[in-house]
Amino acid sequence: MEINGLIQSREIKKAFINIELMEDKLLKDYRTNDFHENVTEYTIRGKDVDLLYGSLFGMIRSIVKDSLGQDPVDKSLISSVVYVINKEAETHKNPLVTSTNSEALICGQPRQWKKLWKEAVKDSVGKRIESMPIKDGENGWLAEHLESLKSVSVEDLKKVKNSLKSLYPEDYDVCGTYLKSYNNALVSHLQKNIIPLALEFSQLYCLLDWTMNQYSSDDFMGNPEVHAEFNPLSIPRLLEGECLEKLKQAYVQALQRTIRTYMNNILEIEKRNWQNGEEVEEQVLADSCHLPIYTDVEEIIGTHVRNSARLSHDLEISSSNACVEELGTFTTRLQVAFHECVGTTFTSFFAQYTVVYVNSFAKLRHNTTQSDAEQYRCAETKLTKAIESLKQHFFDVFMKDTKPHFQKIITKNWLKKNTEFNAIMKSSGILCQWLKYLLPPYDKDFACGIHQYLVKEYILQIMKRKMRLNKLRRKRAAQKMREEGDLINKAADDMGSDLDTLHHAIHCISEIIGAKKKVEIEPKLDQLFHLHPDISEDHILCILHLHGIRKSTKLLRHFQKLQESQQPIPSSQDSQQPPLFSAIECSPQVACFTL
Repeated sequence: MEINGLIQSREIKKAFINIELMEDKLLKDYRTNDFHENVTEYTIRGKDVDLLYGSLFGMIRSIVKDSLGQDPVDKSLISSVVYVINKEAETHKNPLVTSTNSEALICGQPRQWKKLWKEAVKDSVGKRIESMPIKDGENGWLAEHLESLKSVSVEDLKKVKNSLKSLYPEDYDVCGTYLKSYNNALVSHLQKNIIPLALEFSQLYCLLDWTMNQYSSDDFMGNPEVHAEFNPLSIPRLLEGECLEKLKQAYVQALQRTIRTYMNNILEIEKRNWQNGEEVEEQVLADSCHLPIYTDVEEIIGTHVRNSARLSHDLEISSSNACVEELGTFTTRLQVAFHECVGTTFTSFFAQYTVVYVNSFAKLRHNTTQSDAEQYRCAETKLTKAIESLKQHFFDVFMKDTKPHFQKIITKNWLKKNTEFNAIMKSSGILCQWLKYLLPPYDKDFACGIHQYLVKEYILQIMKRKMRLNKLRRKRAAQKMREEGDLINKAADDMGSDLDTLHHAIHCISEIIGAKKKVEIEPKLDQLFHLHPDISEDHILCILHLHGIRKSTKLLRHFQKLQESQQPIPSSQDSQQPPLFSAIECSPQVACFTL
């Protein structure tokens, strides 16, 4: 009882000396060979010694635990701890008893208190870390909790270096022991208590940044005040192996969901703009680098990829792939929604947004060519398809708008009024206003496509044989065709078309229509055939039909000779100027009246 009282009052040095005397007396009696006659007595005495040693080390464990919280540290108490541990190791260095046939014989055996001291350090640090409160119901709880963990760990390790290290012999490796203990405690705490609660993207980023960057930084384990003793480069990372990989996967998945939410928000903003008729300012279109949708998407993806790069190179790559994958899906959804909401009527509003999206997708598509990853290739394909779909839908809507007007030209009313052709030119004027802002090569692509359509559709009306002109009306029709051809050419030039041969097609036909004699028609046929060698005999018959010529044998023979003497067209020239007449069908119907 007296020895136990010394232990409770933390007079551990005196307590150890008294326990050692009890143990020595027991071992001395054991050596007198009367052990077998008094087994029960020796067993009880052996248990008493063992219990006292256990109680003593329990107090040592408590002292070790309290030393981190004491300010200042009780140096005499720590010195007593060191004395007792070292004295115990010295006392039991050469066990006097080697038999283990009785519980009494545990006396005199090494108790390995130095090893148990390290376990006590580890246990006390673990409990200290586990005692940190987790307020997971509050906003910003994770960042606050991690900051508390860092603050407590750093302050404790500073105390170990400045106050505890000098109280222990060097072979205790006090600094290294505490450092490993904090590392292990933090690993266990994160895995058991923090990772299961970190579900949101911002929380996962915060956790990865804390473990992969902050942990070895100058204000944590690399703190200059402890760096002289601790080498953070030798410390294992807090998270590694399967645990780290799972956390990274969760981060990338959360990032993809976050990017998807951003993209959904952008799409909703665009829909509201469509519904509210929010027009795009020309100065915005003129500066393609600052198109709102492009800059928003670029900023969102760029920011998240750069932040991921601060974590690790592999997260930079996987995050970039995830963002680009969402980009591909978003552009498809935007293009489809735009067509459903806006793209039914050809208006200036429709043309503006088509230019915005083609330019934005084109710039975003360029970014997807920076990697060979499957996600990049897939996104590039989706962006290419989205651009092509925008272009095709744009053409379809423009054709839907102008075809009804085209169908009413080269008619009796057409000779009297300009209403239908003016309607076509009004829509073409919208094109001229906005297509000039398209980025290369889409500016030429759109302009040439529209130019070809306008000329082809105009000539198609001639091929329909709607009427046969008489001498009085022929001059008026030819003049009107020349004037309208000039207007189409001007619109094409304003749009930026470089299909030069199309400029002369309607003019050549108008000159044939305006010719007074058949002999004047042959050189016109020569010119038309030279410009468009894909023109056929049926096309010539339709043109002559409109002129009013009933017997065209000689002219057809002349045309046939032109065809027979035709030289092969070089492939390079053929690719630069697309065919015109081969894409135009001729109507077999013949009008039964002459206008």
